[in-house]
Amino acid sequence: MVNESYCETFGWVSKEHLARMRELSYMANDVLSKLFDDAGLILVDFKLEFGLFNGEVVLGDEFSPDGSRLWDKNTLAKMDKGPLPPEPGWPD
Repeated sequence: MVNESYCETFGWVSKEHLARMRELSYMANDVLSKLFDDAGLILVDFKLEFGLFNGEVVLGDEFSPDGSRLWDKNTLAKMDKGPLPPEPGWPD
């Protein structure tokens, strides 16, 4: 696992850019947690990818079910990706 200390130690990112990534992550968490809470779901975790555009840190990826975990707020049932339903012509 790569953490902030590794990123800074190996010179992959500056302290300032790390701080901005942290700030954007907290903002995204606040917005998404409320959105899913209102829908009866718990946002357990999610991934974000960042990049630089004209020297500024920006979110560089979409938010999707593939990069997150959601649970039902009442039952705590996991809303993770399950097996695909069988489709005609697909191998077993």
